[in-house]
Amino acid sequence: MTAWKHLVVAIANPFAGRQMAIRKASEMAALCGARITLFHAFSMPYPLPDPAPKSTTGALQAAMEYRLKGLEKLARPLRKKGVAVECVVEWDFPAHEAIVRHLLRSKPDLLIAESHRHGTIGRWLLANTDWELIRACPCPLWFVKSRHSVENPAILAAVDPLHAHAKPSKLDDLILDHAATLLANLGGAINVVHAYTAPLSSASSNYVEPFRIPLSQDRTQRFLSGIRSQVEQLARRHGLSASQCILKEGDPVTVISAVAEKKSTDVLVMGAVSRHELKRIFIGSTAEKLIDKVRCDLLIIKPDLFRTAVRKQSASTRLHLKESTRT
Repeated sequence: MTAWKHLVVAIANPFAGRQMAIRKASEMAALCGARITLFHAFSMPYPLPDPAPKSTTGALQAAMEYRLKGLEKLARPLRKKGVAVECVVEWDFPAHEAIVRHLLRSKPDLLIAESHRHGTIGRWLLANTDWELIRACPCPLWFVKSRHSVENPAILAAVDPLHAHAKPSKLDDLILDHAATLLANLGGAINVVHAYTAPLSSASSNYVEPFRIPLSQDRTQRFLSGIRSQVEQLARRHGLSASQCILKEGDPVTVISAVAEKKSTDVLVMGAVSRHELKRIFIGSTAEKLIDKVRCDLLIIKPDLFRTAVRKQSASTRLHLKESTRT
């Protein structure tokens, strides 16, 4: 439950009028004294100044300087408030790999990025930076979706003590550790949610496959009692009470989003496990589905042993510019 010291904010467009991620990072820095890095990566060097540079190198340099000025303009109000801000611009692609490469070098406590809603077609056809970051980001990842202040947030931690789909057994403890860190840095209150599926029993039939029927009421009660016991034990290990635990039957995405809405959640804390691409097609990722489902911010946590597949060195020649002011 240590204070955050270094926050990286991924900036998709340095010239956009609304920068919710920067505003929230500024609030966090004011509460915990962290320094901030504003990071922007681009692949196409447009727009170009007039007259346009004649060489490719000159065009890239001009584009980087133009974008750095944009970041510096965003940094000035933060510096006036006494926040130490560094601005970094890199020519590197794809965007999510550029961000991850910067994280591997800078090792921040938290990556903050603004997220937007995406359609179903976009999920299947486009390589989306949000989803790629969920899979590849090596540090805790905060997706900004709401304009609410970060101070004293209503925190909802989604856990799964049954470890569905071979989720690492210590990930739930890590999720609650980070929820506690969030509480220590920003204040607020924590609730814990678990979505479960009641088991079914098999019965013989004249068909090739046996059909499934619900368990008896007694066996169902024993199952539910066992689940509640596991969730409450997990909560107690982190100083939380049984009254802060919410158990509901149903699909995790449906249950978690409904509880988040009912509890007026500001930040949903949950884990994400990177899986083989083929397995992901059949299982999917609860975090990837929830990012478009909930209206609150998300804090995505990876297992301790997670290693990103992104290489530290880009296949292309990486160019970067940075400017910093420490206060």
